[in-house]
Amino acid sequence: SLQAAVGAAANLCELSVISSDPGAEAQPTHCDTSYQGAAADVAIGRLVSVFVALQDITAEMGPTQVWPRTHGREEHSLLSLQPKSDFPAVLRDRPTELALLRTGDALLMDSRLWHRGGANKSRSRRSLLVLSFVSSEG
Repeated sequence: SLQAAVGAAANLCELSVISSDPGAEAQPTHCDTSYQGAAADVAIGRLVSVFVALQDITAEMGPTQVWPRTHGREEHSLLSLQPKSDFPAVLRDRPTELALLRTGDALLMDSRLWHRGGANKSRSRRSLLVLSFVSSEG
């Protein structure tokens, strides 16, 4: 649950919509925050984003792709050693999940998790409401 992830006194720090138009290319694989510059990450506390589907998200729409268990310090250390690219080689053999969501479904994601939005090969815009919460505990 969100409360378990960031605590009862979490603060809303982002409210936005992410949209991907038909024909949009996949995003580079990334994390929204990292352990590089850890002092800044610790100072703000844990950041969790909630992605809410504003319509059914199909595979053709380029759903968010996540690499489970890549949000830890050890994984970030491994990834920081990789040459800069749109898709770090160390992720190629790791299991991945596609966020195939129904309207109103929500995906909770630690901001340090490696992820990307996929290529939108459909004829429909993909839109997600994004709410990010930061823990008030460091």
